[in-house]
Amino acid sequence: MALFGRFDFLPFMFSLDVASMRLQTRLSASGMQRRGCQQQNFRQQISWFKASHPQHLFLVQLGRFCELYDDCALTVAKHSSLTVRKSSRGFRYQAGFPLKQLANYKKHLRQQGVSYAVVAEQGRLHKRLKHRQITEYLTFT
Repeated sequence: MALFGRFDFLPFMFSLDVASMRLQTRLSASGMQRRGCQQQNFRQQISWFKASHPQHLFLVQLGRFCELYDDCALTVAKHSSLTVRKSSRGFRYQAGFPLKQLANYKKHLRQQGVSYAVVAEQGRLHKRLKHRQITEYLTFT
């Protein structure tokens, strides 16, 4: 517990289960399965990330593209030239850009003072669902 008070980034990365005195990672949506939750689809993964870290804007890798959904898409569109459209993945809005432009968008978000997290694909959980985890984040207070 003393480490959590000493290093302010630890609560972002881990949660402490007081009953069992074990640390649980907060950077991977596959951690949901260990806690008894079932991930059925992509939308549940993204919703889990948003619920776990509500102060961040999520840049989600989908193959060779980076996508943003709902409030994240609206926020980035306000700070850049991205076009927001209705989502076909079960979200209200989405915006996206090629993955090779990710560095440019991260730089632009840093200059605007927007907290963000990059969610990257890390292989497959099962046939249709990919394992995703936060690979990079930046927090402004």
